[in-house]
Amino acid sequence: MGENRQRALFVSYLQLLPDHAHAFSEAGFDVTSADNLSKGLGAVGLPGWNLLVIGPTVPPGDRRRIEAEAKRRNSALKIILVYDKVQERDIFANALVDVADGPAALLQTAQSLLA
Repeated sequence: MGENRQRALFVSYLQLLPDHAHAFSEAGFDVTSADNLSKGLGAVGLPGWNLLVIGPTVPPGDRRRIEAEAKRRNSALKIILVYDKVQERDIFANALVDVADGPAALLQTAQSLLA
């Protein structure tokens, strides 16, 4: 892993947003994925994340637990909530992106937050 590379954690159940994660890897991010609550909570406990991307398949209760733990450990962490058609209110998210907008929109949002 390069010293200046951004690190992104993708948490999504059932569907891991593979095209989105691939776009981030291609853009130079180190990407890690978690596909359930336990793995998500465990991963946010690791240091060094710049970005947390939460997919639309994560139930709101699990999402809030993961986000709260991530922010508790790293208050500067940027969080993007990916939604499917219906935006939800979210007190932790720095940005919301519709999954239908595709990987490029998510990547652009992430790069803007991390600039």
